Amino acid sequence: MFGRRGKVADWLARGLMGLGAVVVVMAAAVGVDLVMPSQGMLAAMLVVLGMTIVGLAALVRRERLRALRNLARAMDAEQVRRTSEARLLDALNSMSDALLLCGPDDAYVISNRRYEEMLGQGSTRLAGGVAFDVLMRDALDRGVIDTMGEPAEDWLRRRLEMRRHGGGRFEFRMADGRWLMVREFPTHDGGLLSLYSDVTMVKAREAALAAARDTAERANKVKNDFLANVSHELRTPLNAVIGFTDMLLMGYAGAISDRQREYLGDIRDSATHLLSVINDILDLSRAEAATLAMDPRPLDLARLLRTAVRMLQPKADEGQLAMTLDVEPPSLRIVADELRIRQVVVNLLSNAIKFTHPGGRITVTACPVVMAPVAISPALCPSGSHRPAPLPAAAALSVPSTSAADAGAAGVRIIIADDGIGMSPADVERAFEPFVQLDAGFSRRFEGTGLGLPLARRLVEAHGGRLDLDSRVGGGTRAVITLPATGGAKNCRD
Repeated sequence: MFGRRGKVADWLARGLMGLGAVVVVMAAAVGVDLVMPSQGMLAAMLVVLGMTIVGLAALVRRERLRALRNLARAMDAEQVRRTSEARLLDALNSMSDALLLCGPDDAYVISNRRYEEMLGQGSTRLAGGVAFDVLMRDALDRGVIDTMGEPAEDWLRRRLEMRRHGGGRFEFRMADGRWLMVREFPTHDGGLLSLYSDVTMVKAREAALAAARDTAERANKVKNDFLANVSHELRTPLNAVIGFTDMLLMGYAGAISDRQREYLGDIRDSATHLLSVINDILDLSRAEAATLAMDPRPLDLARLLRTAVRMLQPKADEGQLAMTLDVEPPSLRIVADELRIRQVVVNLLSNAIKFTHPGGRITVTACPVVMAPVAISPALCPSGSHRPAPLPAAAALSVPSTSAADAGAAGVRIIIADDGIGMSPADVERAFEPFVQLDAGFSRRFEGTGLGLPLARRLVEAHGGRLDLDSRVGGGTRAVITLPATGGAKNCRD
């Protein structure tokens, strides 16, 4: 469109120049009497000249109207731009976070009111084109930022280094005690957008949680120390009671009657039970205080399991329970503390016997596994005749690799399953809390201190393994021990 207008104007200019030249020539010729124009020729020349002038005037008027319309459009566009810019500034100023935008040269472009309140108040540097490091240096010079004892140049160097890596997160403290977290995002043109959030309340909550954790840890240490000291003080007289009772039973103090023998037997059994409880308390407090001594050595796991089953077989027979053992391969070996692993197995077997009704069944299986996330099911161990009944798929356990053995490392799994009373998923986690009895109250049916499962889990974890329970009410319980075969036990005293 503009090309056509240009051509019309060009033609009109050329026509006017040609007409002007003709008029000049004719005027000169008439002036020297070379030409004697007739009246008709003069009239024609005047008509052409008049038409040319009228055409020029019309063209000028049309172009003027077009220029006015273009100017109006430009003014409207400018008004829209200013309105949009005002709306954008209002939106930026309504943000709770401070905003700073720098261009590809890391120089100031724009900021919102919140930024000026946080970092720019009183600054004479907050202007377009000022480099970001100049803005930060100005804030440090004005004492707005608390470097917490770090030299200002070192603090500024760390801040600029983060920006050179294309953004990220940076936290710093203001002189008034507030904490700010900076998040930076690159823009499409190579600039950097910085958002400053006030995280003072978050920092306060973190500090409160840390203080509460420290307080709880100190209280737990005091409790463990108290239990350990009291247990040590009780073990000496208990050992004396047990020793002297054995001497009386063996007749060192003379003959005793049958009733006296029965009473002394009750005293010895009670003292032995109390000593066992105290030993459990000691072991638990040592495990929680990370002072439990471990002695990992090559261990014949099959022999250990056979010994534990034989030891508890009389209790199973007394409760009319069938107890079976299946270890594949029979020569299964691991590196572990034999005393602690036996303690775990005996605890779990005792629980299975205690919570299974007469006529029930208890199975103990062991097999090598790869310590990777897998679902617990009867197929985890090689095929055999004695396997615990499968629980629903929703109750399957996931046993991930532990810190002692990465995924793919060799391990062993021991499963102690029963078809006893079981427990709900909510009770499973509670069962691992020290001194918790699920069957509590004066009318409870089962004896115990609530230390067996917590202690067993801590002993297994001390070997770098896991102890999990898979249970449902009325459907029995499956205790799953997963241990690294090559030994993950740590001597907590080191």
